[in-house]
Amino acid sequence: MKCQRCKSDLVFVMAKCDDRCCIQYKDQERVDYAPSDINLGGGDTLDFSYCPHCGQLSGEFPINVNLE
Repeated sequence: MKCQRCKSDLVFVMAKCDDRCCIQYKDQERVDYAPSDINLGGGDTLDFSYCPHCGQLSGEFPINVNLE
């Protein structure tokens, strides 16, 4: 898979986090399973791809972040 911005090869990351995932955004915080609606995985895993050259996250953005 290639970067949407600079066409470099992407790095894929997958991490198992059980129910101890902490997500903070503005004045919201959530400590629970990884949310599935922010393009970073969901449930017990975080998984995403990013470009090691320009830092671009792969996926469809923008997203609506609601941690409630």
